[in-house]
Amino acid sequence: MWPGLLHYKEEGGRVISTQDAHWNTDFSALGFMMPGYAAIQAEETRAHEHWTQALVQGRHLMESWTCDLSTGLFAIGDKARARHGLGPNARGLLDLVRSYAREDRQTVLNVLEEATARSSSFCYCTTIVLGDGPASRVFCVGSSEIIGGRGRLQGIYAFPPLNG
Repeated sequence: MWPGLLHYKEEGGRVISTQDAHWNTDFSALGFMMPGYAAIQAEETRAHEHWTQALVQGRHLMESWTCDLSTGLFAIGDKARARHGLGPNARGLLDLVRSYAREDRQTVLNVLEEATARSSSFCYCTTIVLGDGPASRVFCVGSSEIIGGRGRLQGIYAFPPLNG
Protein backbone atom coordinates (compact mmCIF):
# COMPACT_ATOMS: atom_id res chain seq x y z
CA MET A 1 0.00 0.00 0.00
CA TRP A 2 1.34 3.44 -0.85
CA PRO A 3 2.02 5.77 2.11
CA GLY A 4 -0.65 8.40 2.50
CA LEU A 5 -3.17 6.68 0.25
CA LEU A 6 -6.63 7.02 1.75
CA HIS A 7 -9.35 4.51 1.02
CA TYR A 8 -12.97 4.87 1.89
CA LYS A 9 -15.87 2.55 2.24
CA GLU A 10 -19.34 3.34 3.47
CA GLU A 11 -20.25 0.93 6.22
CA GLY A 12 -23.38 1.13 8.34
CA GLY A 13 -24.01 4.78 7.53
CA ARG A 14 -20.47 5.94 8.30
CA VAL A 15 -17.37 6.21 6.13
CA ILE A 16 -14.39 4.19 7.31
CA SER A 17 -10.85 3.95 6.08
CA THR A 18 -10.25 0.64 4.38
CA GLN A 19 -6.60 0.72 5.36
CA ASP A 20 -7.64 -1.66 8.13
CA ALA A 21 -9.82 -3.80 5.89
CA HIS A 22 -8.74 -6.65 3.64
CA TRP A 23 -8.64 -5.69 -0.01
CA ASN A 24 -6.55 -6.27 -3.11
CA THR A 25 -3.71 -3.75 -3.53
CA ASP A 26 -3.09 -4.54 -7.19
CA PHE A 27 -3.62 -0.96 -8.37
CA SER A 28 -2.68 -1.76 -11.95
CA ALA A 29 -5.66 -4.10 -12.28
CA LEU A 30 -8.20 -2.07 -10.30
CA GLY A 31 -8.82 -5.23 -8.31
CA PHE A 32 -9.97 -3.17 -5.37
CA MET A 33 -12.49 -1.13 -7.33
CA MET A 34 -15.82 -2.56 -6.33
CA PRO A 35 -18.90 -0.37 -5.91
CA GLY A 36 -18.64 1.68 -2.74
CA TYR A 37 -14.85 1.92 -2.74
CA ALA A 38 -12.76 5.01 -3.34
CA ALA A 39 -9.17 6.13 -2.93
CA ILE A 40 -7.31 9.42 -2.94
CA GLN A 41 -3.58 10.18 -3.07
CA ALA A 42 -2.29 13.68 -2.48
CA GLU A 43 -0.38 15.01 -5.49
CA GLU A 44 0.33 11.51 -6.77
CA THR A 45 0.32 11.11 -10.55
CA ARG A 46 1.43 7.46 -10.53
CA ALA A 47 -1.89 6.41 -9.03
CA HIS A 48 -3.84 8.27 -11.71
CA GLU A 49 -1.74 6.78 -14.50
CA HIS A 50 -2.06 3.19 -13.20
CA TRP A 51 -5.81 3.44 -12.69
CA THR A 52 -6.37 4.95 -16.14
CA GLN A 53 -4.13 2.37 -17.82
CA ALA A 54 -6.09 -0.46 -16.20
CA LEU A 55 -9.35 0.93 -17.59
CA VAL A 56 -7.88 1.29 -21.08
CA GLN A 57 -6.64 -2.31 -20.99
CA GLY A 58 -10.09 -3.45 -19.88
CA ARG A 59 -11.60 -1.86 -22.99
CA HIS A 60 -13.98 0.29 -20.98
CA LEU A 61 -16.03 2.98 -22.70
CA MET A 62 -14.36 6.17 -21.44
CA GLU A 63 -15.23 9.82 -21.58
CA SER A 64 -13.49 12.79 -20.05
CA TRP A 65 -15.02 15.35 -17.70
CA THR A 66 -14.01 18.57 -15.96
CA CYS A 67 -15.34 20.62 -13.08
CA ASP A 68 -14.55 24.28 -12.51
CA LEU A 69 -14.39 24.65 -8.73
CA SER A 70 -15.22 28.37 -8.87
CA THR A 71 -18.66 27.53 -10.27
CA GLY A 72 -19.08 23.89 -9.24
CA LEU A 73 -20.31 23.04 -12.72
CA PHE A 74 -19.33 19.80 -14.45
CA ALA A 75 -18.75 19.46 -18.17
CA ILE A 76 -19.21 15.86 -19.28
CA GLY A 77 -19.61 14.24 -22.66
CA ASP A 78 -22.84 13.00 -24.19
CA LYS A 79 -22.16 9.32 -23.50
CA ALA A 80 -21.41 9.85 -19.80
CA ARG A 81 -24.37 12.22 -19.53
CA ALA A 82 -26.68 9.56 -21.00
CA ARG A 83 -25.27 6.81 -18.77
CA HIS A 84 -25.81 9.04 -15.71
CA GLY A 85 -29.38 9.77 -16.88
CA LEU A 86 -28.79 13.53 -16.91
CA GLY A 87 -30.93 16.02 -18.74
CA PRO A 88 -29.45 18.92 -20.73
CA ASN A 89 -29.51 21.37 -17.81
CA ALA A 90 -28.06 19.07 -15.13
CA ARG A 91 -24.44 20.13 -14.54
CA GLY A 92 -23.85 20.07 -10.79
CA LEU A 93 -22.27 17.55 -8.47
CA LEU A 94 -25.55 16.61 -6.83
CA ASP A 95 -27.10 15.95 -10.23
CA LEU A 96 -24.40 13.34 -10.86
CA VAL A 97 -24.43 11.81 -7.39
CA ARG A 98 -28.22 11.35 -7.38
CA SER A 99 -27.84 8.68 -10.05
CA TYR A 100 -25.43 6.68 -7.85
CA ALA A 101 -26.45 3.89 -5.50
CA ARG A 102 -27.66 5.46 -2.27
CA GLU A 103 -25.16 3.52 -0.16
CA ASP A 104 -22.21 4.92 -2.18
CA ARG A 105 -23.15 8.59 -2.32
CA GLN A 106 -21.45 9.72 0.90
CA THR A 107 -18.23 7.93 -0.06
CA VAL A 108 -18.15 9.70 -3.43
CA LEU A 109 -18.90 13.07 -1.84
CA ASN A 110 -16.15 12.58 0.77
CA VAL A 111 -13.52 11.75 -1.83
CA LEU A 112 -14.49 14.69 -4.05
CA GLU A 113 -14.54 17.04 -1.06
CA GLU A 114 -11.05 15.96 -0.08
CA ALA A 115 -9.87 16.38 -3.68
CA THR A 116 -11.00 20.01 -3.59
CA ALA A 117 -8.88 20.68 -0.49
CA ARG A 118 -5.50 19.92 -2.12
CA SER A 119 -4.11 18.73 -5.42
CA SER A 120 -4.54 14.97 -5.62
CA SER A 121 -5.40 11.92 -7.69
CA PHE A 122 -8.56 10.01 -6.82
CA CYS A 123 -10.80 7.24 -8.01
CA TYR A 124 -14.08 5.68 -7.06
CA CYS A 125 -16.44 3.01 -8.23
CA THR A 126 -20.18 3.00 -7.81
CA THR A 127 -23.33 1.72 -9.43
CA ILE A 128 -25.64 3.93 -11.45
CA VAL A 129 -29.26 3.17 -10.68
CA LEU A 130 -31.85 4.75 -12.98
CA GLY A 131 -35.46 3.96 -12.23
CA ASP A 132 -36.44 0.37 -12.97
CA GLY A 133 -33.67 -0.12 -15.54
CA PRO A 134 -30.65 -2.33 -15.00
CA ALA A 135 -27.93 -1.00 -12.72
CA SER A 136 -24.57 -0.30 -14.31
CA ARG A 137 -21.11 0.10 -12.80
CA VAL A 138 -19.12 3.29 -13.32
CA PHE A 139 -15.49 4.01 -12.50
CA CYS A 140 -14.23 7.52 -12.05
CA VAL A 141 -10.53 8.37 -12.15
CA GLY A 142 -9.60 11.99 -11.68
CA SER A 143 -7.20 14.56 -10.43
CA SER A 144 -7.49 17.95 -8.87
CA GLU A 145 -5.32 20.98 -9.30
CA ILE A 146 -5.68 23.52 -6.52
CA ILE A 147 -3.62 26.71 -6.69
CA GLY A 148 -4.21 29.73 -4.52
CA GLY A 149 -7.68 28.65 -3.41
CA ARG A 150 -8.85 28.16 -7.00
CA GLY A 151 -8.92 24.98 -8.93
CA ARG A 152 -10.40 22.38 -11.13
CA LEU A 153 -11.17 18.69 -11.14
CA GLN A 154 -10.72 16.62 -14.26
CA GLY A 155 -10.81 12.99 -15.15
CA ILE A 156 -12.60 10.20 -16.93
CA TYR A 157 -15.72 8.18 -16.40
CA ALA A 158 -15.32 4.58 -17.50
CA PHE A 159 -18.08 2.10 -18.12
CA PRO A 160 -17.46 -1.65 -18.51
CA PRO A 161 -18.03 -3.06 -21.98
CA LEU A 162 -21.70 -3.91 -22.50
CA ASN A 163 -20.93 -7.45 -23.57
CA GLY A 164 -18.88 -8.36 -20.52
